[in-house]
This record gives sequence, structure tokens and C-alpha cells, in this order.
Amino acid sequence: MCRPWRPDLIFGSGPPFTALIACRALSTRLDVPWVAELRDRWADDPYSDAPPWRAALDHWLERRVLASTRALVTVTEPWAEFYRRKYGKPVATIYNGYDPLDFDHLGPAPESAPQPYLTIGYTGGIYPGKRDPGPLFAALGMLGDAAARIRIIFCGTDPAHVSPLAERAGVGRLVEVRPAVPYRQSLEFQQQSDVLLLMQWNDPREQGNCPGKFFEYVASLRPMLILGLDDGVPATIARERSAGLCINDPVKIADQLRLWLREKDEFGRVRSTPPAAREGLSRTLQFEKLESFLMEMKHKT
Repeated sequence: MCRPWRPDLIFGSGPPFTALIACRALSTRLDVPWVAELRDRWADDPYSDAPPWRAALDHWLERRVLASTRALVTVTEPWAEFYRRKYGKPVATIYNGYDPLDFDHLGPAPESAPQPYLTIGYTGGIYPGKRDPGPLFAALGMLGDAAARIRIIFCGTDPAHVSPLAERAGVGRLVEVRPAVPYRQSLEFQQQSDVLLLMQWNDPREQGNCPGKFFEYVASLRPMLILGLDDGVPATIARERSAGLCINDPVKIADQLRLWLREKDEFGRVRSTPPAAREGLSRTLQFEKLESFLMEMKHKT
């Protein structure tokens, strides 16, 4: 492709991080600058269970590959600051964001939920031992008879990561695990839920982690219950935009569930979050920021 044409800049995105190795090789061969995007952490991923020899290799390889970049891109400001310190290079923060077209195609959210229960929805997998629904299950167990009016629905989650915890808390009958569904259906499921559950690891090493699912949740305009790091990126954005609450104490979660049950009784469903919660988080705007950064790096020497 590059025989008749020379790019101004090479942009590589990982994971998979082998893409960045290929970009480095191409950059060297063509003598063209390149920018690496880390949409997840490579050598510094606290979720990694690699043996020590592999972790050492990842650190060596990451430094060897990224040392040749002109700049870096990542998904949150805490990670951007981490990579600025580590490599001394310009780093742009570009959120995962959401695609407005996905939600335009869904149409407006229903005025009242299609089910009589207060439904708390979750989509995707779970990191066992790190992202823990236990505080929510414990809160359900504190509600007495009112707990029967709540359903927690996990969509696309491994039942082995959910059902035993629910049974031990005595709330197995209130927890449903559904198989994975196509992406559009997962967005419909989010929009139809009263409340959406987001689980993060309640550990300082989680600082900077913000999954793409979070932006889908914000765009759905359904309030979030966040379990995990109280000063993490998702919890901070949700508070700033009145899009959700981060609560880890089962007693306080139980109090919030009672409030949502009263709201469900009064309005037919838990009220939507403000449309302004979405502002500035679309992928269109994120790409404009990325484009501007790449243009700046193109001319940087």
C-alpha cells in the first residue's frame, strides 16, 4: 500500500498490542512518525494474571515499542497522566464514548417500564473477586418483604460468577441470569431497565478504568448504581452529570432501593436522568478531539 503513497502519520490502536508492534515496524521502515492508542493497559494491567517472566517481558516489550512513538492516546485522564510520567510524551484523553445513531434507532424510552418489578439491569461479564455484586445482594436481604418487588437481571454474564453469590445471600430467587444477546438488543435491555448496575473494582489500582459500557449506560438515560471505587472515573462522571450514584455500603444501598421503589410506585418507573448527561460524550465528538490531536502531532518534530 505504501509503495505509491506515503502516509503523514501512522496511528495504531491496542489491544491487541501486536498491532502496535506492527506499527513500530512500519514506522521504522517508512521513516514516518506514529502514535499509539492504549484503550486498555498493556504491561501495567492490574487484572493480568501473567506469571512473573511474562510480566517482565511485557514491560520490556511495551517500553521498546512505545519509546519510538511521537505521542500516545488513552481513554481517561488518570491513565493519560500515568503515561505522561512514564514516557514523557504528549498524551491525549479520548473517551470510549457512545454512538448517537445506536440510540436514535431505538427511539424514545418507554414512559413506564414493561414489568411490575423494579428492575436492575447489568450487561456483560464480571471479573470474579474484583467486580463484586455482593453489596447489592446483601442490601436486598435487608429489605424484608419489599425485596420481592425487585429483580436483578444479568445479561450475558457467566451464571457461575453470580448465582452462587446470590444464593449465599439468600436472594437467589430475585436474581436472573440471561444469555448474551446481539448488541442492539443489549441497548434495548438497558433502556427498558429501571436502574443499571455498573461494577468496578473497589481498589486504588482501578483508578482510571472506565469501560465502554459506562457510556452506553449514560446514553440510555437510566440512573446507575455503581459499586466500586468512589473516586473512580465512572463514579466521578456520574456524580457530575446526575447520572448515577456510587454506593458500597449495603445499608445505604438498601435505603436507595427503597427510594427507587417509591418512585416506581409513583411514576410507573424510575425517572430518567437528564438528557444533558450525554453532552460531550458522543463518539463523534471524541473523534474530533482525536483528529485535532493527530493533526497537531503530525506537525510536531
